[in-house]
Amino acid sequence: MTTRTVTIHPIFGGGETSPMKLFKTSLLAAFVVLSGFLTVSADTVIVSDNFDSYADQAALKAVWVPTTGAGSALANAADEDAGYLIGCATCAPLTDPANYPGIQGQAVDHIGATASTPGEVNQWGGITPNPFQISPSATKSVKLVADIFVGTSGNERMSVGLRGRDPSAANLIEMGEYNTNSCDPTVAGCDPSAAITTATPGYKPGTGFAYRLQLFAGISGTLLKQPNWQYFELPAGLDRTTDADDIVNIGDIGAGWHRYTAVITPTDVTVSIDLFRDGFINDSRDENGVIIKGSGTPGVDATKTWTVTTDLTAGFDSLRFGGPSGLLSGGTGYMGFDNITLSLVDLVAPGVQGDYNGNGVVDAADYVVWKNGGPLQNEVTGVTPGSVTSEDYDAWRARFGNVSGSGVGAGAGVPEPTSAVLALVGCLALAAGRRASR
Repeated sequence: MTTRTVTIHPIFGGGETSPMKLFKTSLLAAFVVLSGFLTVSADTVIVSDNFDSYADQAALKAVWVPTTGAGSALANAADEDAGYLIGCATCAPLTDPANYPGIQGQAVDHIGATASTPGEVNQWGGITPNPFQISPSATKSVKLVADIFVGTSGNERMSVGLRGRDPSAANLIEMGEYNTNSCDPTVAGCDPSAAITTATPGYKPGTGFAYRLQLFAGISGTLLKQPNWQYFELPAGLDRTTDADDIVNIGDIGAGWHRYTAVITPTDVTVSIDLFRDGFINDSRDENGVIIKGSGTPGVDATKTWTVTTDLTAGFDSLRFGGPSGLLSGGTGYMGFDNITLSLVDLVAPGVQGDYNGNGVVDAADYVVWKNGGPLQNEVTGVTPGSVTSEDYDAWRARFGNVSGSGVGAGAGVPEPTSAVLALVGCLALAAGRRASR
């Protein structure tokens, strides 16, 4: 379902009978009390689209309008159908969902520009007027989530993007697949926006799973240049022993749906990728060399925070999928987009003990920072300072879910998300009813 205007969505939607709503509310209250660490809030949802509601291409294009991405119509009419529905039985061209294993109902693909002009995209809400204008604030961060199917060719440049319509404006974020080498922007002599060779300081080979941060108002911390295109650093255990390199790339992972997330505050951007959108860290292979999916430690497979300053005046007013800005995107292979969500979510003050990545909440991403050897922000008082130890893990585990103002100490009886809490989660799920299979 597509949300066409900015709407406040509580944790449970409307349209329910009063007894059912009261029942759910009571269960939710009990859940919060027992868990001791969850904060319930209403997020502002700008867009939430799973693409199941579109009956045909015309319906899709009425919402996700084919444009250049800079606020003008396409120069080549043939590019009107560069983005098309997957799994739509009445659509032309017909697509085979079998080419996108794990597809949930309908999704969309984008075959790139058929013309020589780069930057053909499908833009949510059309060209004019701007359907939204948002910025992060002291209390709200901007959050973009998208499921992206990446095939095995590694020869496409496709992304979900969020930015301003003006191509020279600040605040450009894209997540998806990229196929050119980059370099480490914390290394002197690296300029990720310039031509990259193996001799470039901080050289990084392209691995496919990529994101882009460019045109922000400023940089700080360890950054010497804006990141531009960078690659997620996936667990080394996913590298095949049968290939010649020591990097983890699309060929190592294989075709699949992955969840990309960007969280933007006034002072930084955190990007993450959850391989196979399974909610677990996939970091090893079995005895047959097959990636072990859906088991192990909850979390994301890679995450990174960059200290870039958001231009709050420019903000964001454009959400699109297709070819990355300013690039041709006509490579062969399969890529798909699904479950795109753009929202404003609560931002809590930094400094929560156990919040090792400094995003204001103690969550699974902090475990990833600890597992990768740090460095740890907001290290807990009383543990070995400046090191990454099992004490830090115990402190993180005891505080999991804490937000600003709830930094209780380890061993203070903080309930774990088990037993009665999980039982209540089950009750909530049953009360809410399962969404039909997609």
